[in-house]
Amino acid sequence: MNDILKFVTVDKEKKFGFFFNGTDFRDLLTVEEINRPIASNISNRLNDYISFNGADLISTRRDPLYFKIKYNTVKQNKNAIRNLFANLLVTEELSELYFYDNPDVIYYAKLDGTTEIEEGYNYTKGELAFIIPSACGYKREPVELSQANAKSIMCENKGTDKTYPIFDFTCHGKVTMIGVTSKYGSFQFGDSKEFAPIKQMKIHKEQTSSLFKSGKGTLTILDRVMKTSDGWDIVDASKLVADSDFDGKVSNTTTSSPKTSNGTVTVSKNARYWDNGVRIANWVKGKSFKFDKTKAVNKSKSKKAYRLIDKEGYLGWLLEEDIQGQSQSTVTGVYPVWDSSSLQTFSTLPLHRKVTNNATDWEMTFKFNYKASPGQFGFMTFGITDKYQNMIGGMRIETINGDGRMAMVCLCGSDGKLHTGYNKADWTGAVTITKTGAMVTYYMYNQLNGKSYTYRLMNAEIDDVVASDVYVLCTKKNNYDFIQACNPMHMTITGYDADIYVENKSKEEFSMINVAIPRFNFNDGDTVRIDMNTGFCYHNGHRCLMPIAFGSKPTPIYPGVEEIAITTEGEFGSFVDCDVSYREVFKC
Repeated sequence: MNDILKFVTVDKEKKFGFFFNGTDFRDLLTVEEINRPIASNISNRLNDYISFNGADLISTRRDPLYFKIKYNTVKQNKNAIRNLFANLLVTEELSELYFYDNPDVIYYAKLDGTTEIEEGYNYTKGELAFIIPSACGYKREPVELSQANAKSIMCENKGTDKTYPIFDFTCHGKVTMIGVTSKYGSFQFGDSKEFAPIKQMKIHKEQTSSLFKSGKGTLTILDRVMKTSDGWDIVDASKLVADSDFDGKVSNTTTSSPKTSNGTVTVSKNARYWDNGVRIANWVKGKSFKFDKTKAVNKSKSKKAYRLIDKEGYLGWLLEEDIQGQSQSTVTGVYPVWDSSSLQTFSTLPLHRKVTNNATDWEMTFKFNYKASPGQFGFMTFGITDKYQNMIGGMRIETINGDGRMAMVCLCGSDGKLHTGYNKADWTGAVTITKTGAMVTYYMYNQLNGKSYTYRLMNAEIDDVVASDVYVLCTKKNNYDFIQACNPMHMTITGYDADIYVENKSKEEFSMINVAIPRFNFNDGDTVRIDMNTGFCYHNGHRCLMPIAFGSKPTPIYPGVEEIAITTEGEFGSFVDCDVSYREVFKC
């Protein structure tokens, strides 16, 4: 190239030029004009209305971008410059292109079309056309951020288009799951405890004569079937439900076995699974079958199963809850009643009990039955509060419009609320509320239709708040009918960093429990990378596919300032440090 450059004469002081394929073209030619559009051609896909003017916008896309550069050279060895340009400009792959009036933004481009050269007596001039397939430019230097013991990280995108970051995590302690969540989606690497495989383990217990605090750990604080209100007291809960009297009493419901006729049962049209978990075929639903045996089971709504047979032989064990003709009266739980009307707007039965062991991170699972009919008004509130009756994490199921529909409202701190919408279906199922640091996760499952919902809310004010009390509040609007079915059934509370007390003299006992065992473990010092550009994840530098949770999708950072939540699960005291990097993108 140095041999050819001796034939080239350009204005060395002129700074209006470009760099492409590793070459500074200011040394080879003089740029007369650069055509850089503000934006590439925009294509809009429309769907015309049939009966009136106008159309619906279906989608919008930006076409590839074209830059055109007019140049000249003087007193050139024309054959040499032609060969030089062919060598430098014609590439097989995209190459880096930038302009010296804005060198911080680079484009990945390729020469496009026919490149013609006009040759005169003592000059050469022509036009170069570059195509940028991505229709955008990239900031030369990436943005790099770090956060120790990461719960969240603030990211600012000063570009004009969304960008996909790369997250690098360093684990401290044993970590089983890392999640990245923003308002545009979430990405999870590893097993969340609620979806981890279950393994039966033998647990060693000791009975002792005196207690002393040994430290923090995971502890089941409450596990109670609510057949009666024993253990619960009635208190004033005016901070949770305003303009209400707090009284009433509990009516205990019972479970009765279904009636069978001559050894025959009819399978409900809503039946979903046999006792062993296998899905019931559609042709079985709504038909009657003989049964030859029964057995005792321990399910939330069934205490007995029936073995069905037909002319082909054995069909399966049918739970009594899936026998046609079962009603709400078979649900086990408590039901609120009131003696008379109140002068207040509402009347509330407030069931309350203390939450012990000073946990700041916890999980509560509440099973209940809820059914409303038109003309009925009321709501049920449940959750865990601090000692001042401020809600840390809870939920309200409400029927306030009189048409029988229900709405679910997630409660988090003093101002975090999220309506999950209205649901005309009856509800028999469970809500699991998990509080980890400033993050509260809600998982709702309705056994009647098999639907589940998951939401996450974040509120910094609840990060280190100690769980003090748990409430179940059944509220009716006075002078109206109360909800047809509003039955608390079972509640479990587990503290993840609860105070653990042991005794100094012991007697050994053993029991078997089911424990969630995550399949993947990231040990102390391990590194995990989540690349949102590709959706790939790496553990200690090796690409992994298995631990990526179903439904995860790359989460971009849009222009502006955005907080990205970092969620982890693992052994007590484990955490991660986070490094994030991204290149700002500029629309063209």
